[in-house]
Amino acid sequence: MEKLRKRWQKDPERLMREVNALYAAEGTSQFAGFLPGFAQTPFFMVTYRLFTTATIAGHPNLLLAQGLLGVPLGEHLGAVVAGAGLFSPPVVVFAVLLALLTAVAVIAARRIEPTAPMRRLQVLLPFWTVLAAAFLPLAAGVYLLVSTAWATTERAVLHPRPA
Repeated sequence: MEKLRKRWQKDPERLMREVNALYAAEGTSQFAGFLPGFAQTPFFMVTYRLFTTATIAGHPNLLLAQGLLGVPLGEHLGAVVAGAGLFSPPVVVFAVLLALLTAVAVIAARRIEPTAPMRRLQVLLPFWTVLAAAFLPLAAGVYLLVSTAWATTERAVLHPRPA
């Protein structure tokens, strides 16, 4: 890719054709990296539903009684702020979660190659997890933290940057 970018930097149309030809020859696509995120969507939807439904199969949802450091897993940041106040221990739990998600997003964004196609979009994508966690139940935020930290670590181990 780097050789193509250097060779065709003055001719963006030719560069795009050559890059597409390279992807075709390798049997992949520039969007192949999005597949793991899309594959998680059904699991994320089930997790969200489990922590927002009061009854499951006619029985009380016992998952809603579980918590993380005293904050129910089905709780939302907005509800915690409205109920307990902005400077309360439950808000601190959400703040730590959002800070950890931000740290993982920064690490993921820094690993994106400077010459990557659509780099600006790729750098912003990891930060959507932080925004999502601010509006989703705590359980979904924890899921996002674990899955994005795992994926970022996996990429760092399997695809180390050249020294």
